[in-house]
Amino acid sequence: MSKSKWKIMSLPISVVLLLMLAGAVSAGTCTFVTPGAAATISGTSYTFNISVSTDLIQNCSITGSSALSGDTWTVGTALNDSGINNSNVTVSSAGEYDAADWVFSATCVNSSGATVDTCTRSAIKVNNTIPVVTGCTIDGATAASTDLGSSTFTYLCTVKNATSCTVYWQGSSHAMATDSSSSVCTFTGTSSYASAGTTATCSLMDADDENTAVYMTCTDGLDSTSSTSYNVKTEGDLGGMSGTDDNKGLVNVVTQNLGNKRTVFYLLLAAVAMFLFLLMAFSGKKK
Repeated sequence: MSKSKWKIMSLPISVVLLLMLAGAVSAGTCTFVTPGAAATISGTSYTFNISVSTDLIQNCSITGSSALSGDTWTVGTALNDSGINNSNVTVSSAGEYDAADWVFSATCVNSSGATVDTCTRSAIKVNNTIPVVTGCTIDGATAASTDLGSSTFTYLCTVKNATSCTVYWQGSSHAMATDSSSSVCTFTGTSSYASAGTTATCSLMDADDENTAVYMTCTDGLDSTSSTSYNVKTEGDLGGMSGTDDNKGLVNVVTQNLGNKRTVFYLLLAAVAMFLFLLMAFSGKKK
């Protein structure tokens, strides 16, 4: 092959190699500056900042998702500040669901729209609301007396804006469930962010003399809310519960009052017996 032919054939190859080299050199490193590691996003004005290593990057598109809340977020497009190599966009987080497992991804492109680099930031918290727990019942009963036997009963509450719930004995750190290995309530966390919320259900173990009040606590991974306390005590026909914190002592008070009535009855019985004994003694002396 002549030298002239080789030069003609090698020209396209050289151009391709130069383009590949230019692409390799221009490929920047995309890094989330904000949010940083384990950061919390809140409020109506939060700035996403992405550091890039080349001016060839025109902008970075940012999206986010949370598996626990089921939410996705199209954050927006962060424009590259020429000469600074930082892409910024300021947005509101108020409409996004609270959770502690948000993952954000950025796709950075050049002026032609070709992707230059991508980066992610995981385990980010979004925090704008607190969980709500309402309408709790135990086996369908609210502020009503219920005799609890040895079988499992159902503790049910309506939950909003939460990713997990647990039932506890009041005044102790012991979670309440049908066994010691599980105390987390069953419910679909992603459904709790709907306008009507969702139903969280836990199994209820028998109460004893040391633990008489139970409540449900729900969390979004950042904030927690507890339900009204319910008194639960196994006292045969005297077992019961109440639906308000003001009545937490109801079962014990009822038991105490009944005990007082028994005491009065026994005192009256003793008085009558003493009266009859004295009457018989007096009659014997007269004879």
